[in-house]
Amino acid sequence: MSNLQNKYAVFDIDGTITKEGNDSWLETTQAMVTDTLAFQEYLKIWKEKKSSDPFGASHTMMEQAIGLFPEGTTSLSVYEKAKQIAMEAIENLQVRENAISTIEEHFNQGLSIVFATTSYMEAGLSLVDALFEKGLLNQKLLKKIVVSGTEVDWATRKIIHFNMSDGKLEGVAKKLDLNLDVIEANIEFAYGDDPYGSDSGIIRAAKNGFVIHTEKNSALEISNIGERVRW
Repeated sequence: MSNLQNKYAVFDIDGTITKEGNDSWLETTQAMVTDTLAFQEYLKIWKEKKSSDPFGASHTMMEQAIGLFPEGTTSLSVYEKAKQIAMEAIENLQVRENAISTIEEHFNQGLSIVFATTSYMEAGLSLVDALFEKGLLNQKLLKKIVVSGTEVDWATRKIIHFNMSDGKLEGVAKKLDLNLDVIEANIEFAYGDDPYGSDSGIIRAAKNGFVIHTEKNSALEISNIGERVRW
């Protein structure tokens, strides 16, 4: 398997490739739920519980929110809504230019590029397509980007894989059909804005971990995790 020889550059999406304040999961979910008040209540409970159990509280809240999606929701309908949001983000200049140039730089160095999002897999795939359609990614790079995200069985509204914290590493391994220890040993670069939360797995595993500076993470001590960069 040639993948065993590959080295990887892994990028979070929201707040990393896109600017702070963009949240593809929240925006997609808000646009699709049929009961806004119930969704707001789930968010409220999540905020109360996330400090003590970030992974569990987030998993529960996401699955509850999915339960509010319309009957007949499919992967395609989620993709289409997420792509609409991604296109609007690009049109509103919400993609970091330094992120795109860094992706291109690592690709040209021969690294395999992975986009790893805690949002729905469909949101990650839609962003890649939107970046290409808006001329921010060329076709050669488009065909090589691997996307990992939260995977949902839309027929049952159950999460199959939750792509958060260590789940991001597991998601990358799953998409590449490689053992977790192989992935951990071969991530050369990882970029994320949530070093103690959803991006902790990829940043901790990387030989070179970078925390994208945001107002939200500005007070965090990260010297034992990675290097802070301003994109």
